[in-house]
Amino acid sequence: MRNEEAMCEGLLSVVIPVYNIRDYVERCVRSVLAQPDVPLEVLIVDDGSTDDSGAVCDALAAEDSRVTVFHKPNGGLSDARNCGLCHAQGEYILFMDGDDWLAENVCPGLLQMALQDRADVVIGPYGWLQRVAATSRAAL
Repeated sequence: MRNEEAMCEGLLSVVIPVYNIRDYVERCVRSVLAQPDVPLEVLIVDDGSTDDSGAVCDALAAEDSRVTVFHKPNGGLSDARNCGLCHAQGEYILFMDGDDWLAENVCPGLLQMALQDRADVVIGPYGWLQRVAATSRAAL
């Protein structure tokens, strides 16, 4: 359960579940930390990763006091998000996947919409990035 009394007005809590994505999580977290003019906390939940994801997350937390890492046994995506939500102190919550990243200035715009419209939920635009493997033509 979320502690409503511990909420900090205007703070954005970004919850990032992580499971075996060491090659992606740093870009994700750095894209959040680069958001301008937004008071935020980043809550990374290492959901029992068996690769070096947890160590990458710990290194990010050592660099920036806005980042907190929770290590827990694997319980799945929803369980990891709920763990982050229980520790969130922000008035606003942003859930991200650990292999995603934010474009510049996304958070200020979303927060402005939430405040302006007194919205309970704000959904922003997103884009898909698909990697196509390079293929070579073999002589038949």
